[in-house]
Parts: sequence; C-alpha cells; structure tokens
Amino acid sequence: MSTPVSPSLGCARLELKSTQCSSITITDGMKLLRHAVSSGNSDKVHKLLKCSHISPIDHGADMPIICTAAWKGYTDIIGLLIRHGASVNTRSTEGSTALIYAADGGHLTVLSLLLDAGALINITNCHGESALTRATRRGWVHCARFLLSHGANPNPMPSDGHSFVVSPLHLARQMHQTIIEQDILKRTVEIDKAVAEIVSTTLPNHLTLIEPGHLP
Repeated sequence: MSTPVSPSLGCARLELKSTQCSSITITDGMKLLRHAVSSGNSDKVHKLLKCSHISPIDHGADMPIICTAAWKGYTDIIGLLIRHGASVNTRSTEGSTALIYAADGGHLTVLSLLLDAGALINITNCHGESALTRATRRGWVHCARFLLSHGANPNPMPSDGHSFVVSPLHLARQMHQTIIEQDILKRTVEIDKAVAEIVSTTLPNHLTLIEPGHLP
C-alpha cells in the first residue's frame, strides 16, 4: 500500500531526479523540503538543498523544519539543515526550539548534535518549559541526565519575557520520576557547592561563609 500524500503538498509527487532546480518555484520547493523532512527522506532533502533558491530557513512557519526533524529524531537531516544555514535556536509558535523538541522525543543523538552546533540549553518556551523540563515530563532519564551533565539549569528562570517557569524538580516529583528527581537534586548540590567555593575565594580574610543550619 502506498503512503498517502496530502493534496496541500501539491507538487510533492514530483521526482527530483528528473526535475531541474530551475523548474521548481520557491513555494513548491519549500513544500517539497517540508515533506521530505517530515517523512525522513534524507536523500531528497540533500537534493533539494543543493538548489540555491531553496532554503532551510522557513520564516513564519508554525513549526520550523529543523524542529520537525528534531522531534522525529532525524539526526542526519538535522546535520544537512544546519550545514545549509538553519538556525538551531529558531522557535516554533509556542516558543520551543529544536532542542526542546528533541528532548520531548527522547532523541539523545539529536540533543548532542544540536548542543555541538550551539543550541542554547536553558531557553524556555511559552509554557515555561526548558529542554530539561520536557525530558522530565516524558520520563526520558537518559536525556535528562545528558542535559544536566551539559549545563542544563536544574532551577531555570523565566526567559524572553515569560512570567513563569515549570520547575523540573517539582515536575519530577509530581510525575513520580524518581531517578530524574535524584539526578536533579545531585546536580543542584554540585552547583551550590561550586557557587559556595567561588564566593569563599572572593571574601575578605576576616569573613567566612556560614552554611545553612549552622548559625550560632
């Protein structure tokens, strides 16, 4: 049985091997590219991106194509998109980046690729969720642990004018994600110790830090 193709894709039925770049309009080219990315057809994505007028930067799209690829876990396609100019920090209409979508899908190799390409790890979306929050919500222990080890803030702050943020720790407890909760607590303690050491080295000699619970 053949896979059905949405009529809205129009010329998505065209075979690129028999079509010259010059005969594909920008609009049709973007439809073809979006369909190829969504279906995981890396060969077709590669051929389309060789056309100079077809760009992986789809301004105004509800779901940027790099976010689609990240959510579905298409590491090879994401690499192609990045090499042809796609921004790893572009956002969907809900404010999510490709990193957040990769965390939602539990795609560890995609997370690694995006971070190597400069993805911002602590961005929050319109729902107050960071990549760590989304991995926690989905129960992806391996992704949450990876993000924590690469600088994800276990206590994120609201960003980009958002007035609230979802706490990964509170969410882990609410969702009964015990392993993730323990990892977050461990990372929080490590950060607190590191901050205390930095502060102690900058204090004048006659002053000392008093740990909580040790007041006279």
